[in-house]
Amino acid sequence: MTNKVSRRAFGAGVLATGLIGTAAPSFAQGEPKRGGTLVATWGGGEPQACYVPAGGGSSPTFSSSKLFERLGNRRMDGVFDGELAEAWKPAADYKSYTIKIRKGVKFHDGKDMTVDDVVYSIDEIWKKYAAGSALTDFAGVEAPDADTVVVKFNKPVPEFFFSSLLCGSVNYIVPKHVYAGSDPVTNPANNAPIATGPWKFKEWVRGSHFEYVKNDAYWRKDMPYMTG
Repeated sequence: MTNKVSRRAFGAGVLATGLIGTAAPSFAQGEPKRGGTLVATWGGGEPQACYVPAGGGSSPTFSSSKLFERLGNRRMDGVFDGELAEAWKPAADYKSYTIKIRKGVKFHDGKDMTVDDVVYSIDEIWKKYAAGSALTDFAGVEAPDADTVVVKFNKPVPEFFFSSLLCGSVNYIVPKHVYAGSDPVTNPANNAPIATGPWKFKEWVRGSHFEYVKNDAYWRKDMPYMTG
């Protein structure tokens, strides 16, 4: 997700939920207007959950990406940028990568995002449910300090491949304190997600709508808002 979310892009995201997303549309050039509500509909029936790890009998909705975030993102011009990771660098043999984790990020419940959440997400969610064959040669992940995560492989992995892995469509960072010790597929948090993204889950009225609200503690200053 880039720093600004267009009305069109956000609408495409919420189509999968048939839901309400609190937003701040701007219909003129200049400073964006703060506040307001965007409503989008979807005619494909009610999804099974707001978020569930891929491979668990369901799939995340499009709007999961408004709640959850990845370590990186890939821009329209093909360049990789950091998101929850500030940077990543390969070892000389390309068999491991060192990731620097962004500081000052909080989950929607107020808990800090730490390297423990990243290690858990990669080892317990990506490897088992989300990344599939992309982690065939995965050899482990560890956090040598409070700012760093190291991902290891059994053979060299090209940098483009690794960057793409960090930006995978469902390779989200989830809160370890919510998922650890549970079955991630059936965890009740799947239906009331806690994440780090610009929008927070408010409610799911079965047969009617999802509602998301602005994350006032979002790590990107003055975000999110909608542009016209």
